Amino acid sequence: MKTRILGLLAATALSVAGVSAASAADLPMRSAPPAPFVAAAPIFTWTGFYVGVNAGYGWSEDDNDAVDFADDDNDGGFIGGAQVGYNHQIGSFVVGLEGDIQYVDFGREGVFNFTDENGNILEGELESS
Repeated sequence: MKTRILGLLAATALSVAGVSAASAADLPMRSAPPAPFVAAAPIFTWTGFYVGVNAGYGWSEDDNDAVDFADDDNDGGFIGGAQVGYNHQIGSFVVGLEGDIQYVDFGREGVFNFTDENGNILEGELESS
């Protein structure tokens, strides 16, 4: 039995010595490099083309200003137009280009009023060539 205990003790000592000697010879453990950071695509972006229309109604009151480009009565009319453009988002900035056209049907064409220094209203009319 003594021989058996000595044999077991010797086997254990050799096993421990072998394992510690093998670990001492190994290089330090290297971890994998961190994964590269990839920014997620934004959920919303201002980049792209757009087209739009607008419409409404406008009115004026003849309050005898120094220059009044409406006629003598209170008037109103259609106002409308369209726009088209392109925007490009760069980070938190947006740059773009837009073109539009507008139309106003409002009062009489070419009629204007001037008020002189004495308060007299002078009526005029523009002639198109």
